[in-house]
Amino acid sequence: MTASLWDQFVAGSGRDAATLSESVGDRGVLGGLGYIAFRIALSSLGIGAEPIGKLAIAVE
Repeated sequence: MTASLWDQFVAGSGRDAATLSESVGDRGVLGGLGYIAFRIALSSLGIGAEPIGKLAIAVE
């Protein structure tokens, strides 16, 4: 993986995590964001970060 792709991955994951954290406590909004948790899980599992991937799947 090139540095540019890695930077894009990190930036996208950071945005996803921020979106989820901003929605904590608002079930109406958070309920519609399961796809973001799933995306984080897939990305994390894809790079070998299994604990983060499992946590994201549990959140989803």
